[in-house]
Parts: sequence; structure tokens; C-alpha cells
Amino acid sequence: MPDLVFGLQPADADIVLVDMTKRDVIKAERLHSIGNATPFEGFEVIGVPVRTLVRGKTVARDGRPVGQPGWGRNVARIS
Repeated sequence: MPDLVFGLQPADADIVLVDMTKRDVIKAERLHSIGNATPFEGFEVIGVPVRTLVRGKTVARDGRPVGQPGWGRNVARIS
């Protein structure tokens, strides 16, 4: 099946736009997840996400969530 990617189907056309000229330092306090730690704390990176789209709607801009909460949805893995 052409839509089967890593056991996920159908594959959504979500996209992240990355500015490959920007530099940043990873800090757990700026991550937007349930976890409050990262093994990459303090790592300098080149290439920073500037916009994230889910099903055609912007859900993050410049590292900050935007829009309505709950726009995401669980995509179950096919065993």
C-alpha cells in the first residue's frame, strides 16, 4: 500500500517549515510537551522550525503553539 508509512495509514500531509540559517539552543523550558526534560538540553542547533501546519492549518509559529487546542488527533499504528 503506498499510504502505509511506518505502520501509519493514511499518511496526513502535515508539514514543518525550517529556516536552515537560524541557530538556537535547546531548552526544556521552551518545549511544549508533557515531559519537562530533554537529553538535548543546551545543544546548539542549526535549523529552526518557523511554522508547523497540520491538515492545512497553522498550529505553531516561531516555536509557539497558535490556534485552537485540540486540533491534533491520534493516528493509530497498524500492527
